[in-house]
Amino acid sequence: MPSVLHPISNLQKVDMMTDHFAKFRTSRWSGSLLKIFLDAVFPPKCLVCSRLFKPNTEHPANERLPDFTAVITDLFVKSYRLLTSFCCSNCVNAFAAIPLPMCTCCGAPLKSRQDQNHLCGDCIARPKKFRMARAVMVFDQQLMTVIHRFKYAAKTQLAEPLGGLMLSGFMRQWEGEKIDLVLPVPLHPQKFRNR
Repeated sequence: MPSVLHPISNLQKVDMMTDHFAKFRTSRWSGSLLKIFLDAVFPPKCLVCSRLFKPNTEHPANERLPDFTAVITDLFVKSYRLLTSFCCSNCVNAFAAIPLPMCTCCGAPLKSRQDQNHLCGDCIARPKKFRMARAVMVFDQQLMTVIHRFKYAAKTQLAEPLGGLMLSGFMRQWEGEKIDLVLPVPLHPQKFRNR
């Protein structure tokens, strides 16, 4: 008995074309073509020095963290690498972590590299009203530019790398039971309205 072919309705044809287009759109090579096109039309520029550069294409967030002892270092390295997606290698290499030894109160790097961590001259002369403050990196012109781009130029894609750097610094330098209070820094009402 011969098989009967059923005609395909126009609605089924549209559904088939839509499915085919969705598969095409999500395929790996079509995403690559779109990225190439966008990079040609809108070439990536470093957020610090505004020079054209080739951004880092690997996304370290997809990698697995091996264990908790490596989490802190891994998080710092991954966040640092994420910055290479937004800044050229010269600017990223200019970011500097706070070197040891440092002041046990304000976290400022000490001039002598031989000693252990201890109070700096400023904290001895003028005792602070807080027990401990820390920064993850030296606040220089490059880091200030990146932070200003995030805060004032709506470069929200910097939230993940900057947040990862802050979290790694927190995990490395603070013990949870020693924290009394975490306070947000208040925002001026005019800046709040602008955002």
